[in-house]
Amino acid sequence: MASMPNKKPQPLIQSRERPRCQVCGEISYSLAGIHPQCEVKRADAIRMNRIKCDASAVTTVQVPSGFVPCQKKCPKCKALLYARKKMCGCGHTFSAGAGPPLSDGKRS
Repeated sequence: MASMPNKKPQPLIQSRERPRCQVCGEISYSLAGIHPQCEVKRADAIRMNRIKCDASAVTTVQVPSGFVPCQKKCPKCKALLYARKKMCGCGHTFSAGAGPPLSDGKRS
């Protein structure tokens, strides 16, 4: 007995063409035509590029050689001292209110 060809019938109603995602190219299930996760990746890439450009435009501060952030310089003898020292070896006394002013105008 000869086998009969197995042909599928033609659909009565043609399905519409599904939109493809603009980022990955796959068929999209979203009404906007782009997968939500692809949109997040694209938005993050744009944001990260902007942050990188902004970071490259920032100039670096030149720190004197041998200077450590928790040090201060004596105005009298120019010696580098630990930030919490109240008196230098040369006799200079640092004032207690030498910090930056607060929002009410008083010093910390």
